Amino acid sequence: MTRKLKVLGLAAFAILAVSAMSAASAQAISGISKPAESIWVTTTPDGTGKTAHHVFDAAGASITCTQGKGEATIAGTETKVVTTVIEKTIEFTGCSFLGQAASVVGNGCDGHVGISGGEIITSIVGCNPGKTVEFSVASPPCLVSVPEQALFGVTAHNLNANEITVEAHVSGVKYTATGSGCPITGTFSNGNYTTGNHILTGQKDVGGVGGEMVPIQVIP
Repeated sequence: MTRKLKVLGLAAFAILAVSAMSAASAQAISGISKPAESIWVTTTPDGTGKTAHHVFDAAGASITCTQGKGEATIAGTETKVVTTVIEKTIEFTGCSFLGQAASVVGNGCDGHVGISGGEIITSIVGCNPGKTVEFSVASPPCLVSVPEQALFGVTAHNLNANEITVEAHVSGVKYTATGSGCPITGTFSNGNYTTGNHILTGQKDVGGVGGEMVPIQVIP
């Protein structure tokens, strides 16, 4: 089942971290262990303070959302997930940009999280033809468009037997800024997703909703 990305969270798009990376979170990972069944995972804000906010620096300013959350299924019978992890919906609330409430349009884009070469890769994929993820304010107008791309800099470590902390330090995000209200306009690859920790929780998949908590762990 495809999960549509509503906002770049990069958690997420999951995705998709203001605290300094510890040695545990910075190390390479070989996969995620899980029960030998499909499981339901949810992402919730890590705390209520600064780390729960999500900040994407682009167009000479910062797009800030007060909270982000998501949910998805990790399918299959394997007990170690190595490649595809999840395609999920990530929903952000309370977004602002340039001192205004910001509109965010996903345009059918998916947030895909995978593991390759010991690194977590968060990708924006599957957008409607010719479309991107869009952040905008109306007056004066400024539109930041984020196209399909792979994003690097997501790390994770085990919080307890059933939860993983996911942190994002993503740089080099490609985007285009247009409109008289943007501090700078043009096409760039200098976007930074600097803030926004998530807690990933594993639960039994009960018909597309979460049930009893189950073990889920990052494997070095």
